[in-house]
Amino acid sequence: QILANCAVKAAGNLVRLLHNSGISSKVLLDWQADDTVVYRLRGALLVDGRDRITDLHVWTIGQGQHAAEVSIVTDQARSPTHYKTLIPDDLNIVHVTIEAHHRSTLEHRSI
Repeated sequence: QILANCAVKAAGNLVRLLHNSGISSKVLLDWQADDTVVYRLRGALLVDGRDRITDLHVWTIGQGQHAAEVSIVTDQARSPTHYKTLIPDDLNIVHVTIEAHHRSTLEHRSI
């Protein structure tokens, strides 16, 4: 009975926290970042018109901090590290995972 009461109180506190603090709920729930951040990241990574982003997700993980996951298809032999250097510091993306796929390797795959 005591354990059940503690669980109910904890759940109630969490619901109040999520309801009362917009940024806290966004962080706790890995909220998608503002469109401005996503737009700027996309633009920074696509400086070469031959690259194509096939998947892009950006989350707010802390106040003003973001994490991102990006998949890029390219004609050139570029590493994920190359693309990481293109990300503007002021976007405050503190964690990023980038997959860079060479277009020729994708064309040879059978689906």
